[in-house]
Amino acid sequence: MEKRSIGTNLVRLRKSKGFTQNKLSEASGVAIRTIQRIEKDAVNPQLETVKLLADSLGVSTDHLLKIKDTHQEKGKTKWLFFIHLSPLIGFIFPFSVLFPLFLWLHKKEDNSLYNTHGIKVINFQLTMTIVYIVAFISLVSIQGWGFLFFILIFPINFLIITYNIFKAVITQKCSYPLSIPFLKNSNTMQNKRTFLFLFLFPILISFFACSSEKEKNQFEKFLEYEGNYQYINEATLDIIASELDTTLYAVVDQAKYPLKHIASDSFNDLQNNLVVFQRDKKKNIIGYHLSGQSFELITRDFKKLEMLPRKELFKNPQEYSYKKPNEKDDGLKTGNLVDEFENPEKITEMIIQTLKGSFPDVHSILIYKNDKLVLEEYFYGNDQNTPHQLRSATKPIIGGILGIAIDQGYLKSEKEKLLPFFDSTYPEISHLDDRKKELTIENFLMYRHGLDCENSNSESKGNETLMMQSEDWVKYTLDLPMVTDPGKLSSYCTGCALTIGSLVEKVTGEVIEEFARKNLFNPLGISNYTWVFEPNKQSMTNFSQLSLTSRDLIKLAKMYKDKGRWNGQQILSEDWVNKTFNMEDGDYGYFWEHKYFVVDGKRFNSYLATGNGGQKINIWPELDMITVFTGGNYNSYALYGKSTPPNQMIPNYILKALN
Repeated sequence: MEKRSIGTNLVRLRKSKGFTQNKLSEASGVAIRTIQRIEKDAVNPQLETVKLLADSLGVSTDHLLKIKDTHQEKGKTKWLFFIHLSPLIGFIFPFSVLFPLFLWLHKKEDNSLYNTHGIKVINFQLTMTIVYIVAFISLVSIQGWGFLFFILIFPINFLIITYNIFKAVITQKCSYPLSIPFLKNSNTMQNKRTFLFLFLFPILISFFACSSEKEKNQFEKFLEYEGNYQYINEATLDIIASELDTTLYAVVDQAKYPLKHIASDSFNDLQNNLVVFQRDKKKNIIGYHLSGQSFELITRDFKKLEMLPRKELFKNPQEYSYKKPNEKDDGLKTGNLVDEFENPEKITEMIIQTLKGSFPDVHSILIYKNDKLVLEEYFYGNDQNTPHQLRSATKPIIGGILGIAIDQGYLKSEKEKLLPFFDSTYPEISHLDDRKKELTIENFLMYRHGLDCENSNSESKGNETLMMQSEDWVKYTLDLPMVTDPGKLSSYCTGCALTIGSLVEKVTGEVIEEFARKNLFNPLGISNYTWVFEPNKQSMTNFSQLSLTSRDLIKLAKMYKDKGRWNGQQILSEDWVNKTFNMEDGDYGYFWEHKYFVVDGKRFNSYLATGNGGQKINIWPELDMITVFTGGNYNSYALYGKSTPPNQMIPNYILKALN
């Protein structure tokens, strides 16, 4: 085959276009000396120089390059073969696009044919990627036909690729039907955008895949630590890894506390104490080290705390359907949500959001309206037979038990001085001054004690955390210094309720659990509960708290709503109930709290028994309604940076469902 040099081609094309060497130099920016040397075949110009000359002459680069001989034609066939074969090397996105993309970038400047074929291959594979996605969606959403569509895509893609390999080799042409033109020969800007997408997409895919894999690997590593371990005061705790948020939790008495991973086998708890897991010579976990103490792994065979709201609805919460609460022989009548609320769909939406995990660790939601239980929902493995820890919501119940003791004559009145009842137990009280001597039982019931005791103040000497480190929590409370006169300012103090509980035991001669069983729980028909009242270090893990079922909480609240009566029996005097709820806005009355919400300019008042974790028993006298929430959001600010979910759910859903 005839060979023609680039110099010969340049002379012929320059003259046919009417260019002198000077004019061509000015038009192309190529030095005149370089043009002269090219035309004499004295140099082999760089491809960039050839492109500048070709653009100025209005021809393609190929017109200036040497016409290929038979060997070069064979090379062209070889590269066309590789370009069309390259998707089969990867076949799955992103490799089905990346392999032809790399070849195209490498060869597109060598020959316009490589450029054209490469663009068609890449466009077709990007189109097929979209088809793959649609096919996969069809597979999971359309029975029968979806599966057929999905399995046909792969052989169709393979056949089209194979057909074009042969066609390109034989005819130097190709045909990819229905391709979306992501890349175009003439649209440089679009090509740059598409190239940027092709470059970044695999990186992003890899990044998220690696992140996901990293989280998965982290979760799998955390599984090593799972088990039941020793804990302080001969108690035990569970260590559980959560796949939901890739976090390791310490679970104490159904309450979960996150451990922040900081290094190999090392974590920080909520108080920033260092927790270091220990291994044996075979690298197996055998225990952990905390605050100078070592605790052993007891067993890996234990019942794990449920970490999802409801497994069966977690991925499809919209499938939730409201059901009227079932009737039980417990004295509670049931009704339908639709009959008691004008906008019941708001409450349905609240349940769906809870199932999604939008309101984490809400364990139960009950609504009692117009003397009917109209909503009863449970989550995270809880049900209507599960006694739930109340934390500080135990305190209002202790207040009611004291009221029963006064009603039965064990005390004259809550106006009596407090300290004399403890003379025999604590002959010496620290910081005893005239103000402390004037302390009454009622001062403690209303948290108007005047002591240096405030749970929310870490600097307070009576702070709950400091109190729990002492041997005797009642003695610790009574020993606190006074900071103001009793009866003036309210200050929330756990020691007050514990002291009142201890007072009940002193005046009745019975442990408070037994007195409550006979005089409160039995008359209410409550038998499924747990309570160990021991206000000292032995209660470091259970806090002397009461555990009740959610339906029994409704019964207790209904008794208060009905002026102390239940099923025709006066359990607590009406006078005590009236004094309990005779409180100022936002203040305390006999361990209950006045709580109100303003929704759309309207104020809704309630009396609240509340406990850490999202335990909320609200009595709404103006609405003839009781709401009960139980939950596991212990120390919610440390866990989630916000208050417990009921504080959002009540005003945004329940109260808005009324009108």
